[in-house]
Amino acid sequence: MKDIENNVAVYSGEMKYPEANANRFSGEVYVLIGPGSFSAAAMFPDLVKEYGAGVLIGQSTGGLPNTHGNSIYYTLPNSGLELTISNALHLRSDNIDGDGGVRPDIELRFDGERSDLEQVLEVIRELSEKDIFDQE
Repeated sequence: MKDIENNVAVYSGEMKYPEANANRFSGEVYVLIGPGSFSAAAMFPDLVKEYGAGVLIGQSTGGLPNTHGNSIYYTLPNSGLELTISNALHLRSDNIDGDGGVRPDIELRFDGERSDLEQVLEVIRELSEKDIFDQE
């Protein structure tokens, strides 16, 4: 993908994996997302989903994974008005301009009877038990 000035950085090399390390976390990763997730909080789960790095639980993010960023702050010389200008466009990992937020792998509709955290932990426990049985 290129813009008018041909200033788009694209990584197209092979995936590089870090060297083995006994201290590295090797368990399952669960990421809680919801309509209050915007900006980097929407970009991060998009990458988790794209690279299979974890399971997204909750509801679709409120923000799109495609966002403007790297803001420059500027004061207009004559009026003194202060403004912010984005000088970067962050595109989702699959280069597709999606029609909504990042969708979870497991959608939860919170029931109001139990805390949201209790419901999320219940799903994680069920997944953990299932994974144990799947490995046998």
